[in-house]
Amino acid sequence: MDLSGGNLDRAATYNAPDGTVVTSSASTYSNGALYYLGYIFDGSGQQCHTLSGGTSSSDYYLSTGGSPCTLTVKFPSARRVTDVRVIPFSRSDTCSDFRLQASGSATGSSFTDLSGGRISCSGYTHGVQFAAKQGVPMLTQRVQVTLWRQGSWGCSLQELLIYSC
Repeated sequence: MDLSGGNLDRAATYNAPDGTVVTSSASTYSNGALYYLGYIFDGSGQQCHTLSGGTSSSDYYLSTGGSPCTLTVKFPSARRVTDVRVIPFSRSDTCSDFRLQASGSATGSSFTDLSGGRISCSGYTHGVQFAAKQGVPMLTQRVQVTLWRQGSWGCSLQELLIYSC
């Protein structure tokens, strides 16, 4: 599903044009027009790793401070989500371990663990994109990604791709 086209700013909430709202439990790292939460939906992470192995510093999300950090994607109505692809690698000095969960409820704390717990991103370097694709056989109101920083910066996420039918 296309969640691009929302606000690109330092806000901890991203509003997609279709009414989907994404919230982060952490603030966005402050550095000009870099690291916005909306960058995880702009599609740049799918082609960001160049032949030289680098990425543009503006095509991923970076939070301030410690971890864990939680990103919650809340749809305006239930969606039949078929797959979620998480790309945690952002640059050589930071990536985040992650856990992926989903819920059929718009509120509450009941989530289904889709990733089988915490997935490590350690050992991934320039030019390597780690992608986990998980089947989501349910109507989904919320997708939640918990991030644990593994570098010297905050929690980061390159791309979050959510597929529905």
